[in-house]
Amino acid sequence: MTYERPILALAAGLFASAATAGDFVVGLGPTDFDDTSVNALELEYHTDPIWNFRIADVSVGGAAIIYDEGSFFVGAGVSAVRSLKNNWFIEASFMPGYYDNNEPETDLGNDLEFRSMIGFGREFSNGTRVSLGVSHISNASLGDSNPGVNTLTLRFRF
Repeated sequence: MTYERPILALAAGLFASAATAGDFVVGLGPTDFDDTSVNALELEYHTDPIWNFRIADVSVGGAAIIYDEGSFFVGAGVSAVRSLKNNWFIEASFMPGYYDNNEPETDLGNDLEFRSMIGFGREFSNGTRVSLGVSHISNASLGDSNPGVNTLTLRFRF
């Protein structure tokens, strides 16, 4: 049984709802696997904040990451944004999901992987935000191996 079609359909549904509310994020940057480096395209959707805490606004969201050698990650989870002074902000997210590797060099040891991300950026007067984010994908030692992977992205949030 293949998981690709239901997972991709779920991702398409999340991103299709972006037209109604929330934020759409596009990120580009390098990814460092142990023996190889590839480029990544990150597409995310975050709902409007569901919870407003003193320290951050929390929403739910989904992410799809496509690597230029053909591997991909699709996940969903929680996201938070904390506004700072002078239109600066910090963002973070945690999203478990499905990872499909295309090459032996990009094998992360399991289909179930966990993506965590933290970023720092600035909001402009038109509401657009630009940030620099660092994400890590790992299977938390649930798989045969757990090499993990790190990505540095320039992120545009609309």
